[in-house]
Amino acid sequence: MALSRKHYEQLAKILGENNADFGLIDDIISFCKIDNRAFKPNTFVDRIKEVKSIAIDDNGFRRLTCKNASVNITNDKDFFLNK
Repeated sequence: MALSRKHYEQLAKILGENNADFGLIDDIISFCKIDNRAFKPNTFVDRIKEVKSIAIDDNGFRRLTCKNASVNITNDKDFFLNK
């Protein structure tokens, strides 16, 4: 069974959110090319970059992908280094 566009989209999202290195991305691209000869690596990489840029919030802090929430401890009065 070939992967669908939905599968490729999810792979790009996972790789982008987890800041995958180029080696892993390249291996996934090779796999996708084998799976689908019409696979477009540039589109895939663009989507990974897009997801990476979304994974950084407006204050420059990396979002926690498990809850998709941002945490800024510098202004947290309960954080032990801020006391």
